[in-house]
Amino acid sequence: MAIGQAVGGSYIGYSDASGTNWTAVAQGFPDLSSITYTDGIYVAVGPFGTMMISTDAVKWTRTDLDTMVDLADVTFGAGTFLAVGSDGLIWQSDPVIHLRVVGHDPLQLAIASKSGISCDIEIAGELAETNVWQRIATVQLTNGPTVWVDAQATNGAQRFYRAVLRL
Repeated sequence: MAIGQAVGGSYIGYSDASGTNWTAVAQGFPDLSSITYTDGIYVAVGPFGTMMISTDAVKWTRTDLDTMVDLADVTFGAGTFLAVGSDGLIWQSDPVIHLRVVGHDPLQLAIASKSGISCDIEIAGELAETNVWQRIATVQLTNGPTVWVDAQATNGAQRFYRAVLRL
């Protein structure tokens, strides 16, 4: 179990529970300066607006922000990621929505994010580049996870779900 994570030079690594045994899990990045983790999402930042995102700390997606400002630190709180950089620059993500299955028969999804926002629940029958998502519900989020029940789900039918922030 990874207990801590670190960035340095062109490496991203994590430690075991003792904090003394470290494993490099990814390399070849720019000189990253900070990393944070919350509920299955890793975000690392670095020079020239570099932002790296991963769900497993091994495969990373690079997002270059539209800035030449070096990002010095990243953290998570109140449902959003916050990155700070030189010249007083602050980047804030949209609220992060967490979606997980908490019950079956009927299917129940727990949806958590910052209170007071709405999200659409969408379904697809398959996951492919050409899949089509269909909105089946809109949910207003409250404090703590909101449980939504899919009364239309049938046993054995394959459905993929996603929650999309509603602006």
